[in-house]
Amino acid sequence: MRHKFLKQLLWWMFLSGLLLLCFMVLMALPYPVGNLTLLSLGAASLGYLSMPYLTRKSTIGTQTVQKWINRYRLLIVAGGTTGSVALTILGAYLLRPGAKASEIGQGGWVLLVGLIALIAAVWLIRPTHILPSIPHPAVFQPAAHITKHHWGLFAAGLVLLMILAEINGSLLDIPVLQSVDINIQFGLLCASLLLLVMGAGGGRLVWRRPIINWRLTLPVIGITLLALGVRFWHLQDSARVLIDEGSFIYATRLIESNPDTALLSPLSSIAAFPYVYPYLILHGINVFGHNFMGLRATSAILGVAGVLALYWLAKTLFDRKTALIAALLLAVFPPHMHFSRIAISEIGGPLFGTLGLAFLARGIKHNHRRDYCAGGVLLGLTHYFHEGPRLFFSPLAIIWLAGLIVLWRPRLPLRRILLVGLLLVIVAAPIYYTLIGMDRPLFARMVANQSGLSGGYWQDLLQQRGELLSEHFEYHIVPAFAVYSYFPDPTLFYAGQTALILPVVFVFFVLGMGYALSRLREPGPLLLILWILAASLGNSLLVNSASSPRFVLVFPALALAVAVGVRYVLPLLLLKWPEQTVNRVTWLVVLVLAVIQVGYYFGEHLPGFEREFRLARDDPDGYDAALRTVDFSPGTAVYLISPVAVNQLEVNELMLLLRPDLVIHTLSSAEFTPAYLAEYVRCAHDVAFFVLPDDQPAIDLIHRYFYVRLPEYTPYTDIPAGEALALYYAPNIPGVDRLKGRDCS
Repeated sequence: MRHKFLKQLLWWMFLSGLLLLCFMVLMALPYPVGNLTLLSLGAASLGYLSMPYLTRKSTIGTQTVQKWINRYRLLIVAGGTTGSVALTILGAYLLRPGAKASEIGQGGWVLLVGLIALIAAVWLIRPTHILPSIPHPAVFQPAAHITKHHWGLFAAGLVLLMILAEINGSLLDIPVLQSVDINIQFGLLCASLLLLVMGAGGGRLVWRRPIINWRLTLPVIGITLLALGVRFWHLQDSARVLIDEGSFIYATRLIESNPDTALLSPLSSIAAFPYVYPYLILHGINVFGHNFMGLRATSAILGVAGVLALYWLAKTLFDRKTALIAALLLAVFPPHMHFSRIAISEIGGPLFGTLGLAFLARGIKHNHRRDYCAGGVLLGLTHYFHEGPRLFFSPLAIIWLAGLIVLWRPRLPLRRILLVGLLLVIVAAPIYYTLIGMDRPLFARMVANQSGLSGGYWQDLLQQRGELLSEHFEYHIVPAFAVYSYFPDPTLFYAGQTALILPVVFVFFVLGMGYALSRLREPGPLLLILWILAASLGNSLLVNSASSPRFVLVFPALALAVAVGVRYVLPLLLLKWPEQTVNRVTWLVVLVLAVIQVGYYFGEHLPGFEREFRLARDDPDGYDAALRTVDFSPGTAVYLISPVAVNQLEVNELMLLLRPDLVIHTLSSAEFTPAYLAEYVRCAHDVAFFVLPDDQPAIDLIHRYFYVRLPEYTPYTDIPAGEALALYYAPNIPGVDRLKGRDCS
């Protein structure tokens, strides 16, 4: 037995080396000869391997081929999978960031052939290796009788939601609902959602103590702690800049000053998001303090909750091992960590979208009405955050269910599917009721902010086609897919020199997508393919189709695809190995990928991001100046002097968080004159000046007119030269004017 195994192993290694050598030779051929040859070989291989399945009434020749395939099935599968992995590695290298156009074209063809080889291998192994999936129930249980719904609870939830909508929309202009505390509004929202699920879900309203299996729970707890750790690690003193977070700081200050703020009203015409996310941020600030930790703690917690939501979804649609791998990979996925460490609302929608899909999958799997109801309610909550999840998750769920009806044999219960849609509309309706009542556009980001391609653009594209169609493909469709492999983020939200997925992780991402394509009739793989495809195609409709914040909603699917690649493709390479050894190799690969991603993010990406963000601004670091005002005396007059005046609005956005009682006045060196000091500087307050260390005229003027302490410098060493400011602090001296020689008594 051992001799036979070694013989097969040597043959497998020889076949792998031969395949790799052949494809390396083909890649050396001139473009496009190499691509056409690879495509031809891939098509021929697919036809050859699938021939026995295409011709059920086999001739003598095909019977011979069938017997040969049955005899060497495992060897062919191992060889095909090995070739697929080799091609995927080669394709990932060719599609690396900074690759030439010719390499990118070749890389696309190489990945295509690799996917074909993997799909063929999976089809061949299907009789002995079945992907764990949702079990096919023979007959769905009939829907519960209508009297088993708790109509009283459902009606109470509906009334509370209508009251919340009227408080915010005021279409009926009811006096008692004109001014309601935002805490009461949030309570109405939570209570109405709970009552809707309990009322429409029916069943016994009895709380049962959960039975915890600690052997199964401890790994989930460990992943949760890891996700918390990497999101809160140096959250206070890393990325000490505002990354489009100013509008949420203003919103929290507005809630503090006006507790009757309408919870569902948009922040502004551009930041057209409701106050739900700022309301949550305010609670984070109250717990962790008026600092970066307090500002961003809400995003970190939502990010951790998103990791657990993906575990729940993957466990339902695949199996527990896949769920653990997916959760671990999402916990350390660099873009997900990054957007969990900044205070923007994009991180909220994917959490509720993933949870909604998870409960919907549980409803399909177990045929429990309450799961269907929870899925509809949670999908409705995606409309309470950024506009992207509003437009994405509801259509995704509809398309997925339609695909299951077409591809999946068991018939879905239509009545419960309609109940999901009804609850989704009911929960989402208050947002649009509010927008209509305030006479605001329903999708302001797409229209008012001109994020989406205009109707005139599409009209020209349909009329002219030709060159415009080619440009649309190059500048909108390609970047929306290339962000996963070789197209770095063109914005300063994530930035960096790599795409969203690191090259070594991208290999398993492609393998996972190939495996999912081979099992497209299953609910889990179907959702995975639709999720990623819909996200890229949807973003291709935008002006900037590669902007990283618009891909946050697909991060769970990316981690799940990588998990599928590790979980199901690696065993195909090790078919003859003991199961325990395969498990060890699988977890070793997962841990290596986790370490690589954590090391990359904290060792390379985060320092590079901060450096790139500051260099892009090319002016003195006003954010650092704001951070150094935390310990100033109340009423201190703060001035920031630079050759070109710093944007006062951005600096004071951070001041609203750190020291709302202080304001930084920014002015250019030319404006900083004795006349300015005489007119604006007053007695009885401390005065602080932030100036560049080499701005000697401004420093001389400060020493000439003020009694100041020794200069203080930033404690951070990562601020580029020429941007760090020196602090000259003039404390208040009773009876002495800030300006020397003038009596203040």
